Amino acid sequence: MVSYGFMITFLKISLRNITPELAVVINNLILTAAAIIWAAAKGTSFTDGLGGNKATLMLLIAGVFLTISVIGFYTALSKASASQVVPIYAMNMAVAAVLGFLFLGEHASATKVMGILMAGGAIFLLTR
Repeated sequence: MVSYGFMITFLKISLRNITPELAVVINNLILTAAAIIWAAAKGTSFTDGLGGNKATLMLLIAGVFLTISVIGFYTALSKASASQVVPIYAMNMAVAAVLGFLFLGEHASATKVMGILMAGGAIFLLTR
């Protein structure tokens, strides 16, 4: 999480002079290169499990949503303050929790629901 906070800070500074489109490309080239090196160092096959199956389809759909999320995040960060954009973006945790309850059969305890409501309240306060 500390690393992610530093990334956002340096990204916000760079977006003063670099378009969000270019920033997405550069950062994701670095991420892709690092991921390839990491997978290769671990001896991971780049084809195991891929094919015309549900897992591959879900991975591709996840990639589409990740693309929409990252482009939206970079665009928002280029137009608004980090103290406004980052808390709103962080609501992805609450969205994932609710989707987990609805579609993955995960247990929705009173504590978890209260946490989601409190996170929403925190985002409301942080963006004011």
